[in-house]
Amino acid sequence: MSNQSNLVHNVTTFTLFSNYGEEISLIGGGSFSHILIYQSIYDHSVRGKFDMFDSGTRREGSDDTQSIEDTTEFCLTVGEKVELVVEDERKQKLEFTGGSAFLISEVNSSMSDTMKEKHEIEMCMPDFIKNDLEENFVITRFDQKISDTVNEVLTPITERAIAIDPTVTELPVKGNTERPFDFVMSLGPKAQPEKFPESAGYLLFDTYNGLNFRSLDVMFSQEPKRRMVLTETPKLPVGYSNKILTATFTNELNVHDSLKYGAFQKTRMRTFDPRSNEYNQTEQVSEDLYQGVNNLSDNPPKVAEHLGISEKTTRVLSAQRDTGIQPSGPVLEEQLKNAEEQSFNVDEVPQLAIKRFYQSRIFSVNIKTYGDFGIFPGDVIHCDFPEISAKQTQKNISKTKSGKYLVADVAHLIAPEGCYTKLNIIRDSVVCS
Repeated sequence: MSNQSNLVHNVTTFTLFSNYGEEISLIGGGSFSHILIYQSIYDHSVRGKFDMFDSGTRREGSDDTQSIEDTTEFCLTVGEKVELVVEDERKQKLEFTGGSAFLISEVNSSMSDTMKEKHEIEMCMPDFIKNDLEENFVITRFDQKISDTVNEVLTPITERAIAIDPTVTELPVKGNTERPFDFVMSLGPKAQPEKFPESAGYLLFDTYNGLNFRSLDVMFSQEPKRRMVLTETPKLPVGYSNKILTATFTNELNVHDSLKYGAFQKTRMRTFDPRSNEYNQTEQVSEDLYQGVNNLSDNPPKVAEHLGISEKTTRVLSAQRDTGIQPSGPVLEEQLKNAEEQSFNVDEVPQLAIKRFYQSRIFSVNIKTYGDFGIFPGDVIHCDFPEISAKQTQKNISKTKSGKYLVADVAHLIAPEGCYTKLNIIRDSVVCS
């Protein structure tokens, strides 16, 4: 591909398999400059991105060079299989091979001159493509716990593991030719975890380890997987696993959004029961979702306290109960018995899920550390940040910024100058010193 000698370290396998039968290895020779691997609790696929350079290969019996696409049957389109194996300094590997190999999702090519061509290549996981196949569309009726339904829907489209937090919610539901990810996403706001049945809200996302259908509350309740510290000392202090190189703090709270979602105020659901022909009202208080064990700290933020907003209702929802519409039960006789009952608690669960989704990301930090391939979205880490001080001596740990965080986004950069990991970490609570 190129006569350059720069080598991207940490990459042990990097092979592209053409849709036309050829394959090429990008190891060595300056064929690529860097690799970016991205995972998120808000994304249904692990993503990869790299720039491939084609400055030609030498023709047989000649000093001339020619583009790789012009000399072989390696015609680059989209959908090519890409096997990639990378390793960090801790000897932790990410092996995208076999059923976990990447797939090229998009190619953008540019030519600065007639001597060199650059391909900007983006990759995704094969599960993300299988999601669009008609054979995997959801048409079945399910009458069981939501967690069991999700497992049945996702199993046909993946060869990797599926991590699911068990739900207490049982829901009769029928697919209407939806794509699996769309169908599962529609169940997220209706699911309540067994561990925290008084709350609600699940996310569907993908990591290197496989697909995930996880409860926000269960994820927040985990023990820290890493202990990190932001320090200017050259050596990592005792008791920590990672050194934070840079950190950027963002307060994601917005007074209008918090009122619109009723995240820290009262909300009300008005429901109509078609069987009894009656209207009902149910109120939810945000403080009930902060129980300590399901939060990264105990205190919800106070918003416009001088106006007494926390005691006021800021969001009103309307819905119709599903009494008699799709009763649970495997046979008609049992369904008729259950026809007088609600199949889904629409009076309470949607309110809880809306609040929890907004609460989960009220404060975020973007941190950079040396490459660590053992951290994934959905993990909890403990971070210690120093107090802001002009003193040059040893600084105290900030009580307000330090503590447990949920990992939302993970980006690994593998480049000639080194391997780095950037994390976007979030918390649902405020700590006041």
